[in-house]
Amino acid sequence: MLNKREILVSYVQTAPSVTADGFLFINPAGSGEYYQVVEAVAIFDVAGGVGCQADLKIVANGAQVSAGTSCLGSVFNLAAGARSAVKKALADARVIAPGRSLGVDFGGDTTNLAGLVIQVVLKPIRGSRRY
Repeated sequence: MLNKREILVSYVQTAPSVTADGFLFINPAGSGEYYQVVEAVAIFDVAGGVGCQADLKIVANGAQVSAGTSCLGSVFNLAAGARSAVKKALADARVIAPGRSLGVDFGGDTTNLAGLVIQVVLKPIRGSRRY
């Protein structure tokens, strides 16, 4: 359960096999806010092909998601384990500073992958707003 300060962001796959890298959260350059990834969970209905995986990355403005820094201890394996929610351990680098975004970077054979949902809990850790 979220506390009143935490924010839940989600990536929802819109159609089977459609898994282009994308963004979940944007922290504008002038925001003055810092957010920490505190939890990441994924579930999917139909597994992808060999090596199908997803990584959550913190990305600088103007950069491709693949160029970001992973905030997970290991990637989500989307090639096996359908219909079972998986919570990942987090890496040390998991603060989203102003001018950074949180994105999903896919790898491997995403053919047949369907029903993917990734949920991430963010916690504001400092900034100009009062929490």
